[in-house]
Amino acid sequence: MKKRSIILALLFSLITFGLYYLYWFVSLTNGSNKLAPKHATAGGILAWFLSIITCGIYMFYWYYRMGQKAGEMNNTSSEGILYLLLGMFTFGFVPVCLGQSAMNKALKAANPNA
Repeated sequence: MKKRSIILALLFSLITFGLYYLYWFVSLTNGSNKLAPKHATAGGILAWFLSIITCGIYMFYWYYRMGQKAGEMNNTSSEGILYLLLGMFTFGFVPVCLGQSAMNKALKAANPNA
């Protein structure tokens, strides 16, 4: 788990034609599962695999759960519906960016000197 620049992650995803996005998704899923165990989902690689074999249907579940994990990580209300709607009506990278932002805030709150 480490803080990531969202802008750089998006840029690397474009440069590598989506390969970095896969790594980012897996890392974000695994890290958020550790920071928010109450709303943990499948591990990163399994989540990616499930989204492929269900033709993207699992991603809708992942968006919702990521919103719940974001709320748990930052001690706020669940944002599951917001993440789900953003995932449905955007290209899907918006919930990943918001999830990374929530994880960055949680990591900063846990270690303010870093």
